[in-house]
Amino acid sequence: MLSIPLPPEKSRALEVLIHWRDPTRVPVTYGVFVSSEGKVSDLKAALGPKCGISPKQLKVVQLQGNYIFRYLTNWTPLKMFRSHEVIHAYEVAPGGLQDEKEKEMVMEKLNEKEKSVGNHLYIS
Repeated sequence: MLSIPLPPEKSRALEVLIHWRDPTRVPVTYGVFVSSEGKVSDLKAALGPKCGISPKQLKVVQLQGNYIFRYLTNWTPLKMFRSHEVIHAYEVAPGGLQDEKEKEMVMEKLNEKEKSVGNHLYIS
C-alpha cells in the first residue's frame, strides 16, 4: 500500500480571551483563524475586527500560573502557543503600556480574573 504524507496545515484556530479596559465588562473569548506561520501581529489583525479594538490597542501576554510571564511583541511567532491553549490579550490605552498606572491596571485585572475563573463569554 502506498502512503502519501498529508500536507501541513496552512492555518490554525486559536482562542483569545480579551480583557477590556472597562473593569465592568466581562472578559470574552474569541476564536480566530491565523496562518500556521503567523506572528502576534497577524493574530491582532484577525482579532481586531471581531472585538472592535484596534490592533494597536491590544497587548498579548503569556501567562504562567497566575502571573504575566511575558509581554509578547508583534513579531513573536504563534508557534510558541500549544494547541488548545487560551491566549490572553488586554485592551490598553491608545498609547500602549507606557506608564506604570496602565501596567498596574493589567496586573489588577489578571488578579481579578483568577478570583472569578469561568466568568467570561465565548464568541467565535
